[in-house]
Amino acid sequence: MEDPNLLASKYEFAVKPSDEEIVDLDNIEYSIPTIDFSLLTSDNLDQRSKILDDLCKACEDWGFFTLINHGISDSVMKKMMEVSESFFNMGEEEKKEFEGNGDILDPICYGTNINCNIGGKQVLFWRNFIRFIAHPQFESPYKPIGFREAAEEYGKRTREICGVLMRGISKTLGLEENCIEKATNLDMGLQYLLMNDYQSCPNPDQVIGLPPHTDPALMNILIQNDVGGLQILHNGKWVNWKAMPYSMIVDIDSNLLASKYAFVVKPSDEEVVDSHHSEYSIPTIDISLLTSDNLDQRSKILFDLRKACEDWGFFMLINHGISDDLMKKMMEGCDNFFNMVEEDKKEFEGSLDTYVLDPICYGTNFDKGDNQINQLHYWRNYIRFIVHPQFHSPHKPIGFRSVLLRWSLSPSVASALFLRPIRQARASKNFYLPVDNICLPITKFGKVYYLGFSGTMRDIKVKGTSNLCTTSTTVSDGESQVAQSELIMDKETSSLGVKQTPEIEKKFVHRVYDAIAPHFSSTRYAKWPKVAAFLSSLASGSLVLDAGCGNGKYLGLNPDCFFIGCDISYPLIKICADRGSEVLVADAVNLPYRTGFGDAAISIAVLHHLSTESRRKKAIEELVRVVKKGGLVLITVWAAEQEDRSLLAKWTPLNQKYVAEWIGPGSPRDRNSPSPFKLKSIPETEERNLGKVKESKEITSRSEDDSVASDDASNINNQEYFIPWHLPYHRAEVGGASACAVENGFAKKDDKKGAVVYNRYYHVFSEGELERLVVGMENAVVVDRFFDKSNCPDEEVVDSNDSEYSIPTIDISLLTSDNLDQRSKILHELHKACEEWGFFSVIKGEAAEEYCKRTREVCKVLMRGISETLGLESNCLEKATNWDEGFELLCGNKYPPCPNPDQVIGLPPHTDPTIMNFLTQNDVVGLQIFRQGKWIHFKAIPNTIIVSLGDQMQILTNELYKSVKHRAVVNNKSTRISIVSAYGPRLESKVVPIPELLEAKGQNSAYGPPIPYKDYLALLRSSHASLKSPLHIIRLK
Repeated sequence: MEDPNLLASKYEFAVKPSDEEIVDLDNIEYSIPTIDFSLLTSDNLDQRSKILDDLCKACEDWGFFTLINHGISDSVMKKMMEVSESFFNMGEEEKKEFEGNGDILDPICYGTNINCNIGGKQVLFWRNFIRFIAHPQFESPYKPIGFREAAEEYGKRTREICGVLMRGISKTLGLEENCIEKATNLDMGLQYLLMNDYQSCPNPDQVIGLPPHTDPALMNILIQNDVGGLQILHNGKWVNWKAMPYSMIVDIDSNLLASKYAFVVKPSDEEVVDSHHSEYSIPTIDISLLTSDNLDQRSKILFDLRKACEDWGFFMLINHGISDDLMKKMMEGCDNFFNMVEEDKKEFEGSLDTYVLDPICYGTNFDKGDNQINQLHYWRNYIRFIVHPQFHSPHKPIGFRSVLLRWSLSPSVASALFLRPIRQARASKNFYLPVDNICLPITKFGKVYYLGFSGTMRDIKVKGTSNLCTTSTTVSDGESQVAQSELIMDKETSSLGVKQTPEIEKKFVHRVYDAIAPHFSSTRYAKWPKVAAFLSSLASGSLVLDAGCGNGKYLGLNPDCFFIGCDISYPLIKICADRGSEVLVADAVNLPYRTGFGDAAISIAVLHHLSTESRRKKAIEELVRVVKKGGLVLITVWAAEQEDRSLLAKWTPLNQKYVAEWIGPGSPRDRNSPSPFKLKSIPETEERNLGKVKESKEITSRSEDDSVASDDASNINNQEYFIPWHLPYHRAEVGGASACAVENGFAKKDDKKGAVVYNRYYHVFSEGELERLVVGMENAVVVDRFFDKSNCPDEEVVDSNDSEYSIPTIDISLLTSDNLDQRSKILHELHKACEEWGFFSVIKGEAAEEYCKRTREVCKVLMRGISETLGLESNCLEKATNWDEGFELLCGNKYPPCPNPDQVIGLPPHTDPTIMNFLTQNDVVGLQIFRQGKWIHFKAIPNTIIVSLGDQMQILTNELYKSVKHRAVVNNKSTRISIVSAYGPRLESKVVPIPELLEAKGQNSAYGPPIPYKDYLALLRSSHASLKSPLHIIRLK
């Protein structure tokens, strides 16, 4: 329990005090109202009516009340306090990482020790704080461990509570339940999490934690540990508030009710009272009664709520539906956050200029900028972050973010003030007004500004040297209606007119990527090294335009540059926007930027989707046009010369498919199929005939410059393909567009692979073709070039429950069976699994009850079985690897939920350097195995072990059994835990192909002179950056 002596009985300041009395809540007259949150949603109408009356009274009389039974568990609240304390306990250097710029818009802001001056005299404020935005977008310090998770959980739970309270307060005012929510646009409202650390002070009568103030928000929800400190001004007296265990204090602020009290300086001889005084009992509101079906209860609680709001503006909320466990964890999380070293906490400090709207802000004793309290010192630390509409939170300490997320999802919300985010950019002094994170460019006096537009952007209008690009019609198919836009030709803005998009691009590019966008994005996280190197080489402050940005994996790659992305696919742009990128929907052949707008531009894997040479050339001209003189443009396309010729077998040449399904311009009766003898380029034929069907119903073979085209189609046929994309059924169901696509012939079902198959149009480039498009172009010169083979990046991911890709399962108990038939059969299956997969599951079988305690013995049994599958003596592999002295490593991996799982990867594609690995995992999938050009999701059978063959097994068997590439992916919902047991030879052993095997197979070794296993591991470290196995170094050419 708190010690009353901890609090000063009076405060001495150089400023003349006012005559304000301080009382305890023991005085019944000053008992802060208590509201039982659970009654706000009660089915008992009498209870609900009663609690609404109580709520009304608490709001009217106090503006404060205590909330009980709010549904947030004690553990969540405790966790929140713990992670907050952990944050403040971090070293100063760590906390300074989160210092802001002092602006209310800082996403994260940590601060401490502000000197303020009242009447020319110094007064001390005594606090540290961390503050961060939890909504619309969640920001949070990433340390200490668990901080971010606890904060995210807590923020969501409290936001739900706020919603219920808002509806109850609406009823107390005689309004419709959702009146306040609609009036304040609550769903999009701004929410902060603010954590304060008021450390023990040797002279508490000479400092103050926070000066008298009202809050600018609609409502505040406060929890605290068992140390008193909050005082509420009620009827001219300062009332000491004593918290009920795991209750919440609700503060109805000046945006909801008129603030009755001005800012005052704490007097030197004020009396302090406790809330157990009946006169000063803070109201208690049972929130469950606000939703009660009992009209009497509901009426009563509405009355109490109104009174608490009017009289106090504070009240306690009970029965709010937030579990005690959650509340406890929330407290623990805060405690842990504040216990972090200062350097960790400073990582979350916000901006001095934008601190209120910072998504996350940790701080201590920040400057209010009020001349009247200019030299006061605050005594607290805090962490604050927005939790709604988008959740922000510190990512540490451990568990903090998850607790905060649970907390913010509780039966209400802690914030409702809707403030449009405005933030000042970095050195360039560009300004952003992000709305839905989708922006269009404005040009003005040579500087770049951005204006945000909400909603879906489609048609783009550019007029003269106007400073504004506007948006108009919304369409649903993801196609930019450029042809219908008003294009005013001007040297300084927009581009030359372009013809309408050919049907083949609409059908086999635009609509396909709209349909597969989420699945496509989940496979696009790895950066092409040459693109990454190009972006990293750009000068600090450069403005980079990404035309065809896809899921935005390159946007922001260089943190010292500014990026704007555009793409024809709205679903992909929405993915970028949700990540906070500056993006818009636009056509690559009609970029909506003024001439010389950017410092650099990129077009990565885009031009090969344009179906005519004129459109490909036009896209390059646009890229050159929008960069300033001396700017750089990087373009990459797929090459026709694929080193892996097996890829071509999966591609359908254009003339084989499109002739049969060709959809030309105009009405169906005007469409003519092209002659197979004059098939230089069907898309070019389309482009020439757009708008000209009435003039001529014959498709000519003339190009746009009226030169006669060759009838020889062999060259173009080798460059124009339909390349499939397999959208798994479970993804297709989520997408919702696949059924329509199948019905209309845009896609087809493949039950064998469990996927909807879309065909994407590609014009793959021959060597030198891209360069020829640039040669002779005005104001452009090729400064560098590179050509990569095997550059087709598409890798299909399938589930292992597909029978075609079912990972083998080996019952290890049969390897020691006395039944020769069973043993022979399992040896055959083991040989097949090693030869074809290099991966398989091991189940314990009835004879291996203690299997998990003796994995090494299990591995030894497997080694003997594998020896026999090779026709060798059972102990052959053991002897070849010095098994008894072999090297074994145990590795535990934790893959926590990731907010952007398509932008990261748990482990990159790799093979293991060992003989074999055993892997066990929880029920969260994440392991993917590369087989026959596809990534296979592995779903473990309960009580199984996943076995992977490593590089040393490949060497021992002279590549008869190969190590297999695999990777670990992450998700945004669940933590995946895996434990790997890695078995290798003795560190000094030199592994070579087994001589008996070479002799039996009549083979020579595929590898050069042997090296010790420890040297092989050293090679692994040296080749880590290239993500290649050391096998490529020691293998003979």
